[in-house]
Amino acid sequence: KTMTFFLQMLRPGEKTAPLNQNASLLISPLEGSAICRVDDQHVFDAEFRDTIAVPGNHWMTLENPSSTTPAVLFIASDEPALAAFGLLRRVARTPGGDIVQLG
Repeated sequence: KTMTFFLQMLRPGEKTAPLNQNASLLISPLEGSAICRVDDQHVFDAEFRDTIAVPGNHWMTLENPSSTTPAVLFIASDEPALAAFGLLRRVARTPGGDIVQLG
């Protein structure tokens, strides 16, 4: 298994914690819309039929800009290929600024 595919739902107004991993992501909204911030510099707005490519080793957050409608995102990642060789690295930043190891 070299790729993984999953859905992520963001509640109205929800914003994810900053994530940094060496796996790359493809993110496509299936319902609603999303804002993707990469390294707090690049901001990408995505709606149905848009795709955002997030390269590995960059900080990323996802946000649902709607105050009423959930966003459902289809995400593809090469995490399994990296994990198979023991190379997958994932960290998140807490609201206090601490870096925590994930999985």
